[in-house]
Amino acid sequence: MSMTLIDESGPIRCTIFQEGVDKYNEMLVDGKVLFFSKGQIKNANKKFSSVNCEYEISMDGESEIWQVHSNDQSESLLPEKAFNFIPIESLRVKPKGSTMDVIGILASVGQPQAITTKAGNSITKRSVAIADQTALVEVALWDAAAENWEHPVGMVIGFKAARIAEFNGDISLSLNMGSAVETDLSSAKPEGLLSWYRESGEKVNVPKISKGGNGPSSKAAVLHRNTLEEIQRLGLGKGEKADYITVRATITHIKQENMFYDACPTCHRKVISQNLNSGPYRCERCDQTHEVADARFLLSLMISDGTSQMWVTGFDDVAKKVLGVSAEEFRKQSMEDAQYATSLRQRCMYAQFLAKLRVKEEQSGESGEDRLRLMLVDQVRWIGIPHGSPDAPVSTFTTESGIMMKEIDAHFT
Repeated sequence: MSMTLIDESGPIRCTIFQEGVDKYNEMLVDGKVLFFSKGQIKNANKKFSSVNCEYEISMDGESEIWQVHSNDQSESLLPEKAFNFIPIESLRVKPKGSTMDVIGILASVGQPQAITTKAGNSITKRSVAIADQTALVEVALWDAAAENWEHPVGMVIGFKAARIAEFNGDISLSLNMGSAVETDLSSAKPEGLLSWYRESGEKVNVPKISKGGNGPSSKAAVLHRNTLEEIQRLGLGKGEKADYITVRATITHIKQENMFYDACPTCHRKVISQNLNSGPYRCERCDQTHEVADARFLLSLMISDGTSQMWVTGFDDVAKKVLGVSAEEFRKQSMEDAQYATSLRQRCMYAQFLAKLRVKEEQSGESGEDRLRLMLVDQVRWIGIPHGSPDAPVSTFTTESGIMMKEIDAHFT
């Protein structure tokens, strides 16, 4: 059993094991003032705690807990309950299994359902959903919390020490023995949430939170900025479907070899030259021969964002935005000027941009091994001065600075 204790110095996480749970369970009531003794102090496991404290307490049956006497003045010295609420969207970058405090507008309430566990026990489950200005998340309630839920939609609800769960890319929360449902939230200043809800016509129009979105047009993927390091840490791309993420990165290298290929005018697949890199060209897929082949880009770029660096692939439509020219123009200029490709690559080097990436683990045709492939799919948007493509859309420095400040704030909360 885990709980958060608080005194005049601040909060600390406390976990009771083994026979200590049976011994003191009835005494451990939310808001009750107790004395705790003979516990073990250890370094806090930040992965599983939302409490802002470097240490935590472990207790068992040998530990002692007793109630404060009615004439004891200790209760008057204790502060109000402490919360460490984070934006719902920030759950995306928190470790699975960790516990967090969240607050939001109650968006929906499901019906209680009887669930049979693997051990054959029957328990009650109810799903509710809360939302803030950033995202919506479902919360699983169990047993008494599920059966006795009476809070209406539109109310501000807080969940303390809710555990993060993830299934098929969808992120949710679950309450456990150390969690709590909070309705007295005056200290959290919920007026901003209520104003947002009223201004939205008492409707929740934010995306349900997920690990990376469900496709290239996913609102969640656009709203959230991932880092390259998160691709490995969160296991993106390893599911049945590809993950789509938005990154802010810098181009550090573009391979000069095979930057474009001869393509079929009909299906855009690679064609085979039947006369030493000149026509006619044979398309095996269409079973047709063409006198002239189209030029289409196939770029390999190394990108970096300060957390990691990775190779990404950019096909024709996106590559045009990166280089600022069409593949046909690139082929023509390269034939006339041997230094053209080098000059163009150098113009794009160290340019910072925003883009969507498709992340998927696929089998390599050469080795047959599973290999993580990253593909630029949309929204190449330069930050500041667009080095490579003067006509590409620009994300202003002011906008990016504002987003960066929000990311820093989310990181430290």
